[in-house]
Amino acid sequence: MPVTGTAISSAVSALRLYSRRVDRAAEQIAKAGLVPVPSEGSGDPEEPVTPISASAAESSDLGDAMVNMMIAQRAFSAQLRVLRTADEMLKESVDAAGKR
Repeated sequence: MPVTGTAISSAVSALRLYSRRVDRAAEQIAKAGLVPVPSEGSGDPEEPVTPISASAAESSDLGDAMVNMMIAQRAFSAQLRVLRTADEMLKESVDAAGKR
């Protein structure tokens, strides 16, 4: 039983950690897409409005944030599998003890 308890405790701690990492990555993704919006100008129809384009640094930040998000999501899923396995082990132990 202690192994299962340790696995559950470890998995829950890791879930908290990766949940925070997913949140941080989501925040980075949201911030990476923010670019200053140019004003409409003086209202003169002849004055061109420059389009918004992301710089190479912003694209890199967005790419890094997306990679961090995918890593955190996969790690979170792996910890959920650990919890499911520990739950199945506990259930089998309880069922076996009940049959005695």
